[in-house]
This record gives sequence, structure tokens and C-alpha cells, in this order.
Amino acid sequence: MNILEVKDLCKTYIVNKRQNNVLKNINFAIGEGEMVAVMGPSGFGKSTLLYTVSGMDDVTAGDVNFCEKILQGWAKENKKLREPRKETVRRGQNLMRRLGIIEIADNDINEVSGGQLQRACICRSMINDPKMIFADEPTGALNRASSNEVMEELVKLNSEGTTIMLVTHDVKVAAKCTRVMYIVDGNIKGEYDLSDCSTQMRERERALNNWLLELG
Repeated sequence: MNILEVKDLCKTYIVNKRQNNVLKNINFAIGEGEMVAVMGPSGFGKSTLLYTVSGMDDVTAGDVNFCEKILQGWAKENKKLREPRKETVRRGQNLMRRLGIIEIADNDINEVSGGQLQRACICRSMINDPKMIFADEPTGALNRASSNEVMEELVKLNSEGTTIMLVTHDVKVAAKCTRVMYIVDGNIKGEYDLSDCSTQMRERERALNNWLLELG
């Protein structure tokens, strides 16, 4: 079953009275339980795509269907009722224990590492038990060790059933996903299915690198 279906999606910005067509008739679907990476050169629409299909930004044309409902306007109609603060704190603490950062719960932001901060962001994203997580460069500002820690947590969440769509420039990150979409100039140029590839990360990275080289 598809959790997300995108049909003829277009996104246009007006800059200095000029029309900038960032996304052009994008079509794709993401099934429940998938972990999909979006790759491509900088400035060609990856983040715009993520923001648009997640509901953070409006679409110019086309449809975004999330959980069999059209996303446009859906969030306003389905605001979750506020729960008691005590319950929210309890679930937040449980998530921090699960991600191994409960000991820094009272630390200031400048008293934690980049990896710990990203894991705190994952806790925040999971606080309402979402069906799907959208992540824009979740390891972009991290060293390799911290990047590996964050990806381990995202892979674990995915294995437990959470669907994930993320933007990344890092082949090592994308190779952990089940599928990769490559976007250029506002269009999806190709897709690569990693679901049947070897479980050995070096082989997955090599296969993905070869595909990216073929795309130029």
C-alpha cells in the first residue's frame, strides 16, 4: 500500500517578477515501510520537493495524496487535540532513553555533540508517533561517526515500520535506503531500487555510485 502518492506536482516561485519553475510535473509513490533517498545537484529542487510533499509548503499545481487523503488543506482540518503536558513529557523521555540521550535532557544546546543534537531532533519528530518522517540532510553537518549514529537510528525506526523520505548528498547515507530518486532541474531523472541489493554496505555503495555515474 502506498502511503504517499504525488501526481503532476509543480512548484513555482515568482522572483523579481520572473517565474521560477522549481518542480515540473513530478510523479512518484512511496509505499508503507520504504526508506527513500532524494539525491541530485544543489539547487535543483530536492529540498523544495521534500517541503512540498510534507505539507510544509503549498503546491502550485498537482496533487499530494497522503494516507489516501489529499494533503492540501488536510492539516488544518485534522489538528491533533493537545494532550496533558505530563503525558507529552513522559513520551519524550521514553524516546530519549530509546535513542540513548536521556542523560543530556537538561543540557544546554552548546553542551551536546552534533550527533546528540540530531538524535534529539529525531525524538522531536517521533513525539506524535508519525506514520512518516521527512528529513532534509539529516547528517549534513555531522562527522562520519555522528552520521553513522544518526543513520543507525533512522534505519532502526524504518525497520520498526516508520516510512522515511530524506534528502542527502551522501552516497553512504543513500545506500542505507531501499530506493533512491535522482532529481535534476525540477524533474526526476531516474530511480534506483536497492531493496534487492546485497546487504553488504560496500557493495550497495558501489552499485549506487555506478548508477549515479551513468546519470552523469
